[in-house]
Order: sequence, then C-alpha cells, then structure tokens
Amino acid sequence: RGIYKGLLKEQENVVIYIPLKAAWDLMLSKKVHRIIVLLKDIKSIPLVKEELSRFIKERNFDLEIKTWNELATYYKQIIGMISGIFIFGGAIVFFIIIFGISNTMYMVITNRTREIGTMRAFGKKRSEIMLFFLIEGLLMGIIGALIGIILSLVLIPVINSMQLTLPPGPGQQDRIPIHIISDNFIIIIVMLISILTSGIASLLPAFNAARKNIVDALRQF
Repeated sequence: RGIYKGLLKEQENVVIYIPLKAAWDLMLSKKVHRIIVLLKDIKSIPLVKEELSRFIKERNFDLEIKTWNELATYYKQIIGMISGIFIFGGAIVFFIIIFGISNTMYMVITNRTREIGTMRAFGKKRSEIMLFFLIEGLLMGIIGALIGIILSLVLIPVINSMQLTLPPGPGQQDRIPIHIISDNFIIIIVMLISILTSGIASLLPAFNAARKNIVDALRQF
C-alpha cells in the first residue's frame, strides 16, 4: 500500500513493491531472481563485493555479483556524454589560453625590445633571456589560475544558495537540482594544467625574444 514515486514516469507505471511472501504467492513459486544490497558508503563496494564473493564460493551458491555501475547502462551513457562535453570544452579553453598568453607575450616582447637589447649588451646570454620570459609566462598562468580558483571558491556557496534547477530529463517529472561541489584534487589538476599551458604558450615567444639581434633591438623605438 502507498504510492511509489521514482525518477522515471515509465518506471512508475510498471514497478510495484510487495512483500516477498506475497510475491511468492502471486508467482506460485518460492524463488528469488535478484537480491539487492544497499550500502551507506560507495567506497565500501569493493570490500563488500569481495566478502560476498567469498561467502558465495564457500557455500557453492549459484549466484553472480554485479555492482551498480556494471548494471547502470543509462548512467554510463550520461557520464560518457558529459565527459565528452567537458573534454571538448577543455580542449577549446586549452587553445584559447595558449593563443591568449602567446599573444600577450608577443606584445610584451615587442614593447620591451630595447630592454632585451640592453640586457644582451650587458652580457646576458640567450638562454637567460629565454628563461626570463618563460618564467614571466609561467607567473602569468599561476596568477590567473589562483584568481580563478579564489573566485570559484567564493561563488560556489553563492550559486548553491540560489537553489538553481535544470529542466526534467527525458521521462522525468521533477526538475533536477544543481549543487556544485569543490574538489581539492580537481583544483590541483586545474592549477597544474594552467601552469603547463602557460609554459607551453610562452616557449615560442621566449625563444623569439632570445634570438633578437643586439644592434637591431637597441635601434627599436
């Protein structure tokens, strides 16, 4: 008795919950096709699976264990789609960052051509000039990443407090709530990618700056 409310309307139309004894009486057979084990922590799945496998093997039960992610085909498809979107978007952002930092570094080098010529005239090596601008590009990436991380940490509680929702998915009735979670591992990955990207973007401008001729650089206005 009662009303079952799930995520999918199609599932609500075909699924009912009844006591096991009532199911046996209805099916005229005392058989169980599937036993579902619910856990409080998703991290305990490997340990529980190992213990259940040992239990089944010791008693020679004709049972097979499947975890939820092995059975959730629809979930895998959604995760695969979202991952593809993030990879595609990340690739676009990656190239935007590279072109943006490269363009900025070229402008900086153009405006500081005489400074480069002066440093070369005072005995600075090409490798030192290249390292100087490379470090400058890396600092640009580090500062940009720190500003982005700080802004995200400030905005995440604000966005969560707004209790935003997405439209219902296919076959669903309720709107999907949005809740953003900050992950320290993701923050570190983003930081490292930003530093790596800025370093790659600064290589060619720094190399061109190091190759400038001393006399031509000093003539630049």
